[in-house]
Parts: sequence; structure tokens; C-alpha cells
Amino acid sequence: METLQAPVTTSMASMARVRRIDLDVEAIVTEAFDAHAARLKAFATHAVRDGKADADDLVQETFLRLIRELKAGSVPDNIAAWLFTVCSRLIISRGRRRSVADRMKSLFVNRDVAPSPEERAIRNDESAHLNRGLHALSSDARIALLLAAAGYSSSEIGSAIGRSPGATLTLICRSRLRLRELLASAEDQR
Repeated sequence: METLQAPVTTSMASMARVRRIDLDVEAIVTEAFDAHAARLKAFATHAVRDGKADADDLVQETFLRLIRELKAGSVPDNIAAWLFTVCSRLIISRGRRRSVADRMKSLFVNRDVAPSPEERAIRNDESAHLNRGLHALSSDARIALLLAAAGYSSSEIGSAIGRSPGATLTLICRSRLRLRELLASAEDQR
């Protein structure tokens, strides 16, 4: 006989009522996997867009969490919805972790061999050449290009320079073209 109880205080408590019963975990997981794994993998593959291995990992972690939930003695009313919600949350969490990791990459120590004096002189010359080209642009265009190069989105750049995201994209595109023209004409003058 099953007894209903109030939602368990877990991260999935808001999804549905949870039933406590004697469970055959292996049978429930096998049935859920057969019924939902392919759609869940397609969902994860579409969401991550950078490889089936990541999607496989997300599906695997989703089913591991289902096993943990079942072993704790609770069965979600709608297993498919539960699986997709857990997978969605894993995708969001993965994206946040990747975002932080990408931002922190620059803090890692670079242990490469120092560039030769010739390479350093060439880089300094190219840097000065690029700086002259950037300073020939308007301040909004220069700020937009530098922020875009740093990885900021068009909406973030737009709010910094007081433009809409669409206008910011147009400005960035036109500024890149103008910068290329300036660099090419300066190169021809050398």
C-alpha cells in the first residue's frame, strides 16, 4: 500500500508530489531509460551544441540522480518531466561553470618560453600599429571593439555605450571593417 506524503525538501520538491513506496529501483530505472534516454540525449545534444560526449555525460548524470532519488525511497509522479528538469538544471550549471572557467583562464600562469627579442620587437610594432588604428576610430567604436574582443555580449556592450544590442552589432561590424581599412592603408604606406 502506498502512502502519500508532503513534498520532500530536495531540489526537485517543487516538481511534483513524491510517493514513498517499496521500490524496485533497477526496474524503474531500466523502464525510464528505455522510454526517455534517446529524447533526453537529443535534448542535451541540442542544448550543449559542442559534442555528443558532453550530452552523454549529462544524460548519465541525470540517470544517476534518478537512481539516488529512488534509493532514497521517493518516486516522482512524472519521471519524464523530472528527468528533463534535472537535465536542464545540469546544463545550466555546466554553462555557469564553463563561463567562470573561461573568465579565469587568463589568471593561469603561462610557463612558456619567453619570446625572442625579434618576436617582441615585431609584436610591439604590430601593437603600436593596431593602437594607432584604434585611436583613429570614434570612442564608442573603439570601446565596442575592445569589449567584443574581451568576450562581452552585444547587450552588455550596448548598455556600456548607450546603444541597443542591434545597433551595437552594426557598430561593431562597421568598426571592424573601418579598422581593417585603416590598418591596410597604413601597411601600404610603410
